[in-house]
Amino acid sequence: MERRKFLFGDGCELLRFEGHGKYGEASFGRAQRLADAGFGAKLLGRASGFTRYEWLQGTPLRVDDLDQLLVERIAQYCALRAAEFAADSDSRDAVDLATMTRVNLLEEFGSEESAPDLSALHGQKKVITDSRMAPHAWLRDAEGKILKTNGSVHGDDHFFPGPCDVAWDLAGAIVEWEMGECVANHLLGRFLQLSGDDARPRIPAFVTAYAAFRMGYCKMAAEAMRGTGEEPLLRRDYLRYREVLVHSRAVPELAKAA
Repeated sequence: MERRKFLFGDGCELLRFEGHGKYGEASFGRAQRLADAGFGAKLLGRASGFTRYEWLQGTPLRVDDLDQLLVERIAQYCALRAAEFAADSDSRDAVDLATMTRVNLLEEFGSEESAPDLSALHGQKKVITDSRMAPHAWLRDAEGKILKTNGSVHGDDHFFPGPCDVAWDLAGAIVEWEMGECVANHLLGRFLQLSGDDARPRIPAFVTAYAAFRMGYCKMAAEAMRGTGEEPLLRRDYLRYREVLVHSRAVPELAKAA
């Protein structure tokens, strides 16, 4: 369920398939911008659909690593994407997140009545989101610098959400890092200060949409991987995202002004 990656030569380079033609060029451009901003690995070139990256030496992060410095870094990262990765006018039409959310809630729970107002999923500026905000997609290097991996290729592929409001990544960070209300409000407050965009009123809808998509994705993937070592991991994640929805962590308090 991932793109082909190869550790190359003496282990100092990573090759990752990112696409041919305009797709690969767009991904390469985003990767270069992330590297220039100090978030990503140095680029060494591209050929035959593969991008060559300098191998990052670092430790993948875990939920327990979340602290104020990391929250600040996530806010900076989302602000950068909002500013730099606006969806081009020729980007494919955004998928209907509200319909996806309602369908997934209906399929899982037999009702969508508990969903918040989903109107916030429409009408905002669209960017190429990261869509991979989980702890293991962040590294801390030997000098303590926090880096982002896998940041250039998923926001415009054929999975949800497609070009979308940056609130998708903010919501993804809140869910994946298991942020409580206080930490989530701090993240959204710092994002507002950095970007001028108050995403707080939109977050309840996006947390619900994010959790509903990931729940459905992991549930179907677990069935597809039945009998393999991936199945229990996917079922674990399916239940975790389901729990987010059951306990309504998309709380209205996130929309209140600080």
